[in-house]
Amino acid sequence: MHSGRFRQGKHRKVRKSNFDTQEHFQPVFWRLYRYAHPMNDLAADDLIIDSEKRSATLDAVPVAVVGVTSATILSADGEFQQLSLDAAADALSREPHLLANRVLAARRLGLPAIRAYDVLELFAFIRPARYCLPTIGGLVNVLTLDAPVGDADNNCLALQAVAARILDDPAAH
Repeated sequence: MHSGRFRQGKHRKVRKSNFDTQEHFQPVFWRLYRYAHPMNDLAADDLIIDSEKRSATLDAVPVAVVGVTSATILSADGEFQQLSLDAAADALSREPHLLANRVLAARRLGLPAIRAYDVLELFAFIRPARYCLPTIGGLVNVLTLDAPVGDADNNCLALQAVAARILDDPAAH
């Protein structure tokens, strides 16, 4: 015969472990989302509405070329600025810029995401079946532009020419 303390019945008390908590049953992406950089700030401002408010032209949008060690920004006033990556990260996080390869630029600047007008995304949207090297030179070559490419200042001007050419494309209308 067994004593009462070994009896297992429906009144058995079991201590809950950490495994049984609600957090364990949440999907992994949700647990990561809670600790990730808040993307709500990026989604709150609609870039299209912002540009319509300012009646933006390509000349009114600042252009950024992010290199490995520095960045060059062509302001809306037409002035070139050579900035360190930290200063460029601050400038690009304050205002959307025209640039090529937004993901690579964010990685080089050490930012999780950038609000920007990406010319590569625009090209992929307007010409989805055309191959292009994901560089400014690749865009200039595929669009057969005569814009000089090489140094950072010329790359900024080439980005403006590429964006103007893509937006003037009949497929964009």
